[in-house]
Amino acid sequence: MPKIHPLIVQASEDEYVDTASWVPDGPIELDPEDDTVTQTLLSARMVDDCDVTFALAKVPPGSHHLRHYHPNGSEIYYVTKGTCTVFLGDEEIAAEPGMAIYIPPGMVHGDRNDGDETCEMVVVCSTPTYAEMGLVYV
Repeated sequence: MPKIHPLIVQASEDEYVDTASWVPDGPIELDPEDDTVTQTLLSARMVDDCDVTFALAKVPPGSHHLRHYHPNGSEIYYVTKGTCTVFLGDEEIAAEPGMAIYIPPGMVHGDRNDGDETCEMVVVCSTPTYAEMGLVYV
């Protein structure tokens, strides 16, 4: 991942990894059924003293990010391209470009793409590393 300054990281199409096989920054047990792709750009692991985690995520057609929750931190999804269904607790939200979705600590959430176009989103986590939020599948 190109780092062009101590505080700046450049996104790259080559840097997306399978969410289910990638442990970003700590001992997280991931479910192999999770079939989205992710690229973390900013976290305490990548930028000194960074106090949030900033990532890009893609949910290809027919893919899903399994329902789970984070006991120790909040998360924000911002949809930039495509559409998908976002699960928030017992609700299903038709997410589309321009929507920002706040997910408080402990809220069960996930997403699924039943469309024909990849859904792309920005993901911001309230902790310096993804691992610090904790991850519990339901």
